[in-house]
Amino acid sequence: MENTTVARNVFQDGPHLLAALLCEAVLEEKDGKKSAIRIMDRVTLMLSATTQGDGPLPALPHLTITPTLLLRLKKGKGPDRFTLRIELVSEGGIQKGPSHSQTVMLEGGPDRGYDLVLSMRLEFDQEGLYWINVYLDQYLLTRVPLRIVFLIQRTMVPTPDEPKRPIH
Repeated sequence: MENTTVARNVFQDGPHLLAALLCEAVLEEKDGKKSAIRIMDRVTLMLSATTQGDGPLPALPHLTITPTLLLRLKKGKGPDRFTLRIELVSEGGIQKGPSHSQTVMLEGGPDRGYDLVLSMRLEFDQEGLYWINVYLDQYLLTRVPLRIVFLIQRTMVPTPDEPKRPIH
């Protein structure tokens, strides 16, 4: 008989993650149902730059976005109380800006839940892949990806010492 060890998922009994996403807004109807509007995992900033010849491009601008993070948890048989922590990290694992932390209470039966609707202000000075890490107590529950892309349309003007070409 083969000896195998199965690692126990720390969230096997709950809380269970139903949704983790970024969007422009979350609407809540009178009956308590929520709608995520314009779900996003990529932000593209179009830039125009004029350079002399093939000279260097100007520094990239500072980009600030204000998405909403929607997390939906169900209690399961997990604990009633835990600390929820959210942090933004770069592709290289460097934390960008402050983290958000709060205590969450999951009361009632296993089908009862908790929705977090968090308006965020995220700042970027480089393009790349970023992650919003979601922790319950000290355990990583999930990661929400966000790719930042700067698309640059370059217009080159001749340098003052470059000879002008005749137009035919």
